[in-house]
Amino acid sequence: MPSNNGEEERDHLDDIIAEDQSRGRKQSRKAISLERSRRIRKACRMLEDKNCTKREFLAAIRAIVPDGSDEFLACAELWERFHGGKP
Repeated sequence: MPSNNGEEERDHLDDIIAEDQSRGRKQSRKAISLERSRRIRKACRMLEDKNCTKREFLAAIRAIVPDGSDEFLACAELWERFHGGKP
């Protein structure tokens, strides 16, 4: 799958700006939330990409939710609906 570095760099910059605006207050929970949001956006872009393989998509999903969880299985079903069973 072709990398979309422009969007990833923009997401990273947005995270840095959000952390910077906290004015020195430590907000580790917010940083974790931002990272999770970034991973979800990446998985969504992968789902839309016709050149992305199921293996690549599921690897990205594993970084977000536990393998075998209800959410993971729902994402696998979503892949099937979007890509029609393509490996």
